[in-house]
Amino acid sequence: MNKAVSLIIIILTFIFVQQACTHNKSTLKKEKQAQVEALEKQLYQTSKGIIDKKKAANMIHLYQNYANTFPQDSLSPQYLFRAADISLNVFHSDATIALFDKIMKDYPNFEGSPQLLFLKAFTYDYYMHKTDSASIYYHAFLNKYPKHPFAQDAKMSLEQLGKSPEEVIKGFKKL
Repeated sequence: MNKAVSLIIIILTFIFVQQACTHNKSTLKKEKQAQVEALEKQLYQTSKGIIDKKKAANMIHLYQNYANTFPQDSLSPQYLFRAADISLNVFHSDATIALFDKIMKDYPNFEGSPQLLFLKAFTYDYYMHKTDSASIYYHAFLNKYPKHPFAQDAKMSLEQLGKSPEEVIKGFKKL
């Protein structure tokens, strides 16, 4: 009889602890989402069009923290994509590429994958001036998404790779 009572107490304790952990995780998720929303409002409320770099860094950190804490949550790849966008806008190209790579690796079915791949190529091209890498990713984009609305942009970008601004302008004048 004592063994049965002990077993019941152990099972009930396990169930209680499990429910408490689930409740705490749900509460933590809501708190982190509220933090993200509050900082997003602060970051984007400026009418000057200039991003506050400190707030941007905090925003990126919050997005990454959320994704690391809740990797299976559907918001995680979206938050990482937003982090990459902010990172790109404050000219942290290497960090942007790292975020793109993380999303591609951890969330291969992410709905924004076409835009992500195009932006990876664009980042190498426009921000980092690494034409070899840009070419690889523009071609990868075209092979994977040939009918995507950005396909024409990728083709034009490939045609312009490595050209000086003067050469690009001369090419447009010929049209």
